[in-house]
Amino acid sequence: MELVMVAIADRHAAFHFRATPADGPTREVIDTMTFDDQAMITSMQAYAS
Repeated sequence: MELVMVAIADRHAAFHFRATPADGPTREVIDTMTFDDQAMITSMQAYAS
């Protein structure tokens, strides 16, 4: 996997990375997360092409 970009705003973060498996096509993936006051993840969503 290759990290392409990280964006952080307040309690939210988005991670864009590229996954290249040995036996399949490269996929672009974006994970989004929301954090609480203790920096624990309260929600996570993944989007892949």
